[in-house]
Amino acid sequence: TASDIAVSEPVVVDSGGDLTGNVRDPLAQTFDVDDKEGIFVTSIDIFFQSIDFDGPVEVELREVELGLPVTKRIAGSLVVLDPGTPDNPKISVSNDGTVAHNVKFDYPIYLSGEREYAVLLLSVEDFD
Repeated sequence: TASDIAVSEPVVVDSGGDLTGNVRDPLAQTFDVDDKEGIFVTSIDIFFQSIDFDGPVEVELREVELGLPVTKRIAGSLVVLDPGTPDNPKISVSNDGTVAHNVKFDYPIYLSGEREYAVLLLSVEDFD
């Protein structure tokens, strides 16, 4: 349940390079699963202020160790969002954070209880 999840401040982590040697710098939001039995996650809401139509956005879940997301994603948690086009956007956006984009996983993802996790957002672009 939502009361079993505690959210911390967003962190940026270095997830290493991809197969072409490009370094990707994701945005990560950590959260705690306080329920001792663990939880099943079927979807998450993400709030976008704007989107770039040049490439997809990857959403994934990772375990956290020593306050930072590990480099390996949790199996089944990768969702690739197609941004669409400026005339036909496929990701919901809002300037004031009132419109959520619901990201659904292909099947429920089990997260063990009393552990820290992170949801990561990655894009093909590096925005410094």
